[in-house]
Amino acid sequence: MKKILLLLCLCVSLLASRAQTYGNEWINYAQPYYKITITAEGMYRIPYAVLNAAIPGFSAINGSRLTMYNNGKNIPIYVSNSGLFASTDYIEFYADINRGEMETQLFEDSSYQLTKYASLFTSKAAYY
Repeated sequence: MKKILLLLCLCVSLLASRAQTYGNEWINYAQPYYKITITAEGMYRIPYAVLNAAIPGFSAINGSRLTMYNNGKNIPIYVSNSGLFASTDYIEFYADINRGEMETQLFEDSSYQLTKYASLFTSKAAYY
Protein backbone atom coordinates (compact mmCIF):
# COMPACT_ATOMS: atom_id res chain seq x y z
CA MET A 1 0.00 0.00 0.00
CA LYS A 2 2.86 2.40 0.82
CA LYS A 3 4.46 1.72 -2.57
CA ILE A 4 1.23 2.53 -4.39
CA LEU A 5 0.80 5.75 -2.41
CA LEU A 6 4.41 6.73 -3.10
CA LEU A 7 3.99 6.00 -6.82
CA LEU A 8 0.78 8.03 -6.91
CA CYS A 9 2.49 11.00 -5.19
CA LEU A 10 5.38 10.78 -7.65
CA CYS A 11 3.01 10.79 -10.64
CA VAL A 12 1.08 13.81 -9.30
CA SER A 13 4.29 15.76 -8.66
CA LEU A 14 5.55 15.02 -12.18
CA LEU A 15 2.28 16.20 -13.71
CA ALA A 16 2.29 19.35 -11.57
CA SER A 17 5.83 20.23 -12.67
CA ARG A 18 4.68 20.17 -16.30
CA ALA A 19 1.52 22.20 -15.71
CA GLN A 20 0.54 24.70 -18.35
CA THR A 21 1.16 28.35 -17.59
CA TYR A 22 -1.72 30.70 -18.25
CA GLY A 23 0.15 34.01 -18.02
CA ASN A 24 -1.81 35.29 -15.04
CA GLU A 25 0.62 34.11 -12.36
CA TRP A 26 1.62 37.73 -11.69
CA ILE A 27 -1.83 38.65 -10.35
CA ASN A 28 -2.16 39.42 -6.65
CA TYR A 29 -5.87 38.91 -6.04
CA ALA A 30 -5.78 41.03 -2.86
CA GLN A 31 -5.30 44.28 -4.79
CA PRO A 32 -7.24 46.01 -7.58
CA TYR A 33 -6.04 46.31 -11.19
CA TYR A 34 -7.20 48.67 -13.90
CA LYS A 35 -7.03 47.81 -17.58
CA ILE A 36 -5.65 50.19 -20.19
CA THR A 37 -6.10 49.13 -23.82
CA ILE A 38 -3.43 50.26 -26.27
CA THR A 39 -4.03 50.29 -30.02
CA ALA A 40 -0.81 51.92 -31.22
CA GLU A 41 2.84 51.67 -30.27
CA GLY A 42 4.35 54.70 -28.54
CA MET A 43 4.69 56.81 -25.40
CA TYR A 44 1.58 57.32 -23.29
CA ARG A 45 0.83 59.82 -20.55
CA ILE A 46 -2.08 59.36 -18.16
CA PRO A 47 -2.83 62.59 -16.28
CA TYR A 48 -4.13 62.77 -12.72
CA ALA A 49 -7.61 63.87 -13.82
CA VAL A 50 -8.11 60.68 -15.87
CA LEU A 51 -6.73 58.44 -13.12
CA ASN A 52 -8.80 60.11 -10.42
CA ALA A 53 -11.99 59.83 -12.49
CA ALA A 54 -11.41 56.14 -13.35
CA ILE A 55 -10.08 54.84 -10.04
CA PRO A 56 -12.07 55.39 -6.84
CA GLY A 57 -9.82 56.67 -4.07
CA PHE A 58 -6.87 57.32 -6.38
CA SER A 59 -6.03 60.60 -4.64
CA ALA A 60 -5.00 58.61 -1.54
CA ILE A 61 -2.46 56.38 -3.40
CA ASN A 62 1.26 57.17 -3.33
CA GLY A 63 2.92 57.29 -6.74
CA SER A 64 5.78 55.11 -5.49
CA ARG A 65 3.34 52.20 -5.08
CA LEU A 66 2.18 52.18 -8.71
CA THR A 67 3.30 49.44 -11.09
CA MET A 68 2.24 48.39 -14.58
CA TYR A 69 2.09 44.97 -16.23
CA ASN A 70 1.86 43.75 -19.80
CA ASN A 71 1.85 40.07 -20.78
CA GLY A 72 2.58 39.13 -17.19
CA LYS A 73 5.74 41.26 -16.98
CA ASN A 74 6.31 44.37 -14.91
CA ILE A 75 7.12 47.22 -17.30
CA PRO A 76 8.95 50.43 -16.42
CA ILE A 77 6.86 53.54 -15.82
CA TYR A 78 7.67 57.13 -14.96
CA VAL A 79 5.61 58.58 -12.12
CA SER A 80 5.85 62.37 -11.79
CA ASN A 81 5.37 62.28 -8.00
CA SER A 82 6.37 59.52 -5.60
CA GLY A 83 3.99 60.90 -2.94
CA LEU A 84 0.31 61.74 -3.17
CA PHE A 85 -0.72 62.92 -6.61
CA ALA A 86 -1.72 66.50 -7.32
CA SER A 87 -3.66 67.87 -10.29
CA THR A 88 -0.47 68.36 -12.35
CA ASP A 89 0.93 64.83 -11.84
CA TYR A 90 0.89 61.96 -14.34
CA ILE A 91 2.18 58.50 -15.25
CA GLU A 92 4.18 57.91 -18.44
CA PHE A 93 5.12 54.62 -20.08
CA TYR A 94 6.10 53.13 -23.41
CA ALA A 95 3.54 50.72 -24.83
CA ASP A 96 3.91 48.22 -27.62
CA ILE A 97 1.06 46.66 -29.60
CA ASN A 98 0.16 43.01 -29.16
CA ARG A 99 2.64 40.80 -30.93
CA GLY A 100 2.61 37.02 -31.36
CA GLU A 101 5.00 36.07 -28.53
CA MET A 102 2.25 34.69 -26.29
CA GLU A 103 0.69 32.74 -29.17
CA THR A 104 3.71 30.45 -29.43
CA GLN A 105 2.07 28.25 -26.81
CA LEU A 106 -0.84 27.56 -29.18
CA PHE A 107 1.34 25.50 -31.50
CA GLU A 108 2.53 21.96 -30.89
CA ASP A 109 5.87 22.99 -32.37
CA SER A 110 6.76 26.69 -32.04
CA SER A 111 8.33 26.64 -35.53
CA TYR A 112 4.79 26.25 -36.97
CA GLN A 113 4.03 29.86 -36.03
CA LEU A 114 4.43 32.08 -39.09
CA THR A 115 5.66 35.15 -37.21
CA LYS A 116 6.12 36.30 -33.63
CA TYR A 117 5.94 39.94 -34.71
CA ALA A 118 2.20 40.07 -35.45
CA SER A 119 -0.70 38.58 -33.54
CA LEU A 120 -3.16 36.26 -35.24
CA PHE A 121 -6.03 37.78 -33.25
CA THR A 122 -5.59 41.49 -32.50
CA SER A 123 -3.01 44.25 -32.29
CA LYS A 124 -4.67 45.69 -29.16
CA ALA A 125 -2.57 45.25 -26.02
CA ALA A 126 -3.76 45.30 -22.42
CA TYR A 127 -1.78 47.08 -19.72
CA TYR A 128 -2.71 46.73 -16.05
